[in-house]
Amino acid sequence: PLSDLVDIYPNREATDRRDKVYALLGMSSDNLSDASLSPDYGVIWKELLEQLVKCLLGKMVFVGTWVDRETAMIASKGHVLGQVSSVHRSIAGDSRQNVNINFKTPRQPRYLGIWTLQASAKFIQRGDLVCLLQGASKFSIIRPHQDYFALLIIAATPVETRMDRGSHKALELSRSTTKFQRDFLLVWDW
Repeated sequence: PLSDLVDIYPNREATDRRDKVYALLGMSSDNLSDASLSPDYGVIWKELLEQLVKCLLGKMVFVGTWVDRETAMIASKGHVLGQVSSVHRSIAGDSRQNVNINFKTPRQPRYLGIWTLQASAKFIQRGDLVCLLQGASKFSIIRPHQDYFALLIIAATPVETRMDRGSHKALELSRSTTKFQRDFLLVWDW
């Protein structure tokens, strides 16, 4: 999926920044015909980065970008599903991360889940949060800072999940929720 490619290949260089996105489109298994993302060198970088973020997070997010940076400021409503309690390298020897997550549900105890995540340029650490943004189809992993959150993994796609029954219930409830009460200010430094 495009979301995985974005997280795996952020540091690739190109003489034209737009090629960083267009190269990933060619490798993506997603059907992007409705996403307004296709190679078009008439589109300036600032607009292309906005389109990419909205493609990955949904059209309900507000995105601010700059012409001279690979950074996006994202404002959205959402909710926190859980917190990372520990992270371990995959036994397979690759750069996958096994992430232990304490999921929470309203009026219920916490449940443990373990996600094995694809290799990413950004490493997850204890205290990071798993959230669902309004309009997004996948979960994001964010890190709290003083007055904003750093967006670490824009659209997490676990390669493998191991969860107790309560965690599956927590995720199902989270996906079906219509209450996105928390305001998030996210900074994504691709």
